[in-house]
Amino acid sequence: MRHIARRRRTTLEEFLRCQRLTLQLKCEGLGAAQLAQPAVEPSTLPRRGAPHQAVVDEAWAAWRDEVGFAERFTRDNALDFVGQDGAGTPVWLRETS
Repeated sequence: MRHIARRRRTTLEEFLRCQRLTLQLKCEGLGAAQLAQPAVEPSTLPRRGAPHQAVVDEAWAAWRDEVGFAERFTRDNALDFVGQDGAGTPVWLRETS
């Protein structure tokens, strides 16, 4: 069973790595103004103004921090690790990965 869990972990980690690399490659070389541009036409629903570039920069930095944390956490914990969400409900690493 251990070898199956190891293969699952490897598959999961590789899938997540590829997803992250794809996003990074698609964004690589883009300037701040290009990253701030929407990928699709703006919605016709009312909004309260466009986000300021600082918000975009902060969100990108936060995302990178979260990715780093997720990579370290999944590397350092077994797939059967059980934690708790904010409400104290059990959350299995295998289900959130």
